[in-house]
Amino acid sequence: MGDEVEILAVVVAVLAEHVLGDTAIDRREGRRVAEDVFPPWLVERGLDKNNLVAVHAGDCWTVAKSSRCVGVTRAQALDTLRQQVPACTQCGAETALGFME
Repeated sequence: MGDEVEILAVVVAVLAEHVLGDTAIDRREGRRVAEDVFPPWLVERGLDKNNLVAVHAGDCWTVAKSSRCVGVTRAQALDTLRQQVPACTQCGAETALGFME
């Protein structure tokens, strides 16, 4: 059973790398590591990559297949909201973050 778990871990890591890009690779150990498929928070960028469009919860259905989103930490998501970037109206990211400003 141990081999099956290792094989499954490698498959998940490869899929995570495909979905998340280079962030799924643990360069310190030189091996692939499976990460959560959904980062806790996402910031959606505009077409020019400099324009921030909205803050989303990691499992927001509106950006599930979007390549314009970047996973961020809670602190970065809150900071983005403080910079007047709107929260997604579908997932209620500002409520989940406890942002009341």
